[in-house]
Amino acid sequence: GWGRVELAAQFDSQETPQIELKEGARVTAHVLATGRTGVTEAIKGEVEPLVGWERAPASQNRKTWRISQALICYPPGSIVAADMSLDISEQYGILTPIQSDR
Repeated sequence: GWGRVELAAQFDSQETPQIELKEGARVTAHVLATGRTGVTEAIKGEVEPLVGWERAPASQNRKTWRISQALICYPPGSIVAADMSLDISEQYGILTPIQSDR
């Protein structure tokens, strides 16, 4: 259950939450394989397309289902090859590398 969950940090609405990972750590969420500076090479693992179905507004107040744009990501469990910082995006909580020592 959720009985042992504790608040680890609070952010105001102007901040983008970030996490710091040390070399050898495993990622716990999908990480974009391409970041602001190109392909992320500081993570070791397979890459996979992350895609899903989204509910989208349509004409005449009806909602339809559509396939979301595929994002190429490292899956959870991939290993960090160098210390790095990652943004936690509003889009599905996908992690985005913001810096790397490599």
